[in-house]
Amino acid sequence: MSEVTIPNKEEMELAYEVIRKLRVPSVPDVITEVQKLLAEPNLRIDEITGLINKDAGLTGEVLKAARSPIYGLSEDVTTIFHAVKVLGVKRLNEITITVALKASLDPMNEFHHKLWEESQITAAGCAWLASVTGHVDRDEAYLTGLFATIGCMLLSQASTKYEILYEKAQSYPLTCHELEERLTSTNRSVVGFIVAQLWSLPLSVCSAIYHMHDVSLQSPNVFPLGPLIGAVRTSICFMEQHGLADVSETAEYLKFHDVARDELMLDQATLEEFSEYMESLG
Repeated sequence: MSEVTIPNKEEMELAYEVIRKLRVPSVPDVITEVQKLLAEPNLRIDEITGLINKDAGLTGEVLKAARSPIYGLSEDVTTIFHAVKVLGVKRLNEITITVALKASLDPMNEFHHKLWEESQITAAGCAWLASVTGHVDRDEAYLTGLFATIGCMLLSQASTKYEILYEKAQSYPLTCHELEERLTSTNRSVVGFIVAQLWSLPLSVCSAIYHMHDVSLQSPNVFPLGPLIGAVRTSICFMEQHGLADVSETAEYLKFHDVARDELMLDQATLEEFSEYMESLG
């Protein structure tokens, strides 16, 4: 693989035909505005905090999320400005997107809740690996993990049989993509790519989501695509190890564990430390 690739025209058309009938998570205006501010060369913290503070509901949920064990804060966060000082702008942006995405997905059924919890832990694992290895941007790694199962959530709206397919996928001789395409005409990776694009995520994140389940892609030697995919695959493998994810979701990832580990250049000591971190999230 010599360059980052995206879904072709036919894949996109088939996916759009399916998701146009579904409840696709829309991007709140505040997220769009925050992304614009983050892209400006002269970043003004007061403008970002002011935008978030305008939405009382969002403010409360962001502060609640910031206190989560996932972020490992040693002090209580009481205001958005305080959160920026303690976490930094990028991590505050992660939390804001997480809260907004969850709100746009509500109301969730039991299946969606399970996928959402797994996505949050995957995102935390990806961020940890990015911070420790330095091979990929931490923010991009977090977002790749967070949106990793968004395609599954939408496809479950397309067919009442999808949840059964998802739970039993490891017992079939076909890949998850082949099963999904037989059922819905598209697959989780193309749908996930489209949603990630709608949320204006970086192209590297969108592409990593698209290639996440590509069984022909043993070693995606494109930076930062390789490390992003490696971070997600490694995180999900360790989630399965600690009983934090469904085995059916991890069956294909287990085939790639060694490749993903090599992609991130993880030694045994780091893997053991990562394993302890993932276990703590349960």
